[in-house]
Amino acid sequence: MKAFQESHIKEYKEPPQVVVRVPDVTTILGEFAYYSQGKALMCTNARCLYVALSESTDSQVHIYNTFTKDKKRFALSSLKYRKEDKWGNYVKGIFHQLNEMGVGLKTFNITLDGPVLRDGSANLAALVSVGICFALKEALGLSLDAKEMGVICHRNCIQYCGELYRYSTIMAVLNARAGKYFLFDLNTLSFSYLDDPFDNGLYSMVAIDCKINQNAMREEFSLRHREALAAFSRLRELTSRISIKDFPISDLSNRVVPLDEASRRLCSDILEKNGATQAMQRLFMSRDYMQIGKVLSRMALIARDDMELTCPEIDWLVKRSSEIPECLGSFSVLDGDNSQVAIVIENSAEAMGKLQAKLDDYERIFGFKAMMSSVVPKGPCSLAEVE
Repeated sequence: MKAFQESHIKEYKEPPQVVVRVPDVTTILGEFAYYSQGKALMCTNARCLYVALSESTDSQVHIYNTFTKDKKRFALSSLKYRKEDKWGNYVKGIFHQLNEMGVGLKTFNITLDGPVLRDGSANLAALVSVGICFALKEALGLSLDAKEMGVICHRNCIQYCGELYRYSTIMAVLNARAGKYFLFDLNTLSFSYLDDPFDNGLYSMVAIDCKINQNAMREEFSLRHREALAAFSRLRELTSRISIKDFPISDLSNRVVPLDEASRRLCSDILEKNGATQAMQRLFMSRDYMQIGKVLSRMALIARDDMELTCPEIDWLVKRSSEIPECLGSFSVLDGDNSQVAIVIENSAEAMGKLQAKLDDYERIFGFKAMMSSVVPKGPCSLAEVE
């Protein structure tokens, strides 16, 4: 944190007036819930983005990316999207959204820093949008609540930047609670919280970062999202149901609805995931670790065999971790194009030692040093103390 503020001072010769910490998001279930009006089970994690700003003394907004060392700038009279500005559009777009709302803007010096820039994040546009919106809210004294900021940021990602980001991800960043899982209903656009069943429990949920190229499955994810949108559009055309989230999977498996085979299969998979997310509400409350593991392992099979959203590294980690007697379930975390495996495992030194041995084998076989960390729900986007 101190080093980040020093980067701002070094670049602009002045301390930041506002610093915002924006957590990244892990989606346990619900990557494709938007298309079926289902629910998404998420939490914020320890990876974060820092946004710092101070008023500029000239007529332009300046942006500095401490990881890439890139510098970008734009005038408030020129807020048009430009492809060559790349990630700078995430910042410029929020100024554009506020300008469209009639907000009296000022120019600022802005610094972006944090692990999400260094490690890469599928949620980068959403995180930058939220961080800039939150920082400008504070700097300009705007009366914006979390819902209003969520709409602004989502509109920025979808309309201005032309990137696919779920409203649920943005709302999780703005509304998350430490120690609570965030359950977002894509049908009603409402949310609730679930207590973390792994808090001081007999079992832990551990995330394994495969450390493979972030672009490894980007095309596959993008393609599945397009296919899911088209498949559910066709399903809606063939049924009179107002809500599709509770559509009977049996009607698809029995071919009651004349969908093409690929669409039928994809709709079935996503609707089954809806049911799994619903089940998690009950299983989390009862701390039924055995069933939690079984449900999540079933989701891993769907991702691998039906949706084909996998790679050799993920397949290996899912299979080998399941060989550990103390492991109740392992599954791939379908969160944008991030490549992670989550494991429900006994919270003991012996079990963790066996898992580490598997990760050592993984490094020898694939050449990537996988990183292990506990999945612990963190808090929301917040102001950080300026030192």
